[in-house]
Amino acid sequence: MLEKPHLYPWPLNIKYCLLIIDELKGRKIAKELGIEISGSLGVLITARNKGVIKKVKPLKETNFRLSDKWVQAVLNHVKED
Repeated sequence: MLEKPHLYPWPLNIKYCLLIIDELKGRKIAKELGIEISGSLGVLITARNKGVIKKVKPLKETNFRLSDKWVQAVLNHVKED
């Protein structure tokens, strides 16, 4: 395993790119490279707001690894509390 992530020396020329990532180290590197990011919860919120999914609340009934605090914050945000 590499001690430091391998970064390519040339600039990224990516337009209209959204990286979906929850891992903190990867998010930090993506931000440094100017890549727009969203986590899993951001995707769920966007999907709910655009009508792609009807409810986020069924997430509580899955084995999705997320604290109750974060699940409740998302439910409050989309007004499903």
